[in-house]
Amino acid sequence: MNLAMLQLTEPIVKNLPEIIKQASQSQRGILALLVIVLFGLACYFFRGAVLGVRVLIWLILFGGTATYGWEILAWPQNPRRRTMSGG
Repeated sequence: MNLAMLQLTEPIVKNLPEIIKQASQSQRGILALLVIVLFGLACYFFRGAVLGVRVLIWLILFGGTATYGWEILAWPQNPRRRTMSGG
């Protein structure tokens, strides 16, 4: 990692606990954290893969994140989803 990249990420790393605390106050903040973490993990783990594999992994992660976002945003509007029972 070069020096410029370290200088850019230093304020983020320094304030990371506060960023997580503030983002965890709402469902949309949790969704934003999820997107950021998945993006970082995907970049790290699949950095050496061929382009087709990276696109496929990105589509899978995007689909999962979009589904999660759809569910957390639709949860308050649908009263049938408010119970956690299996029936």
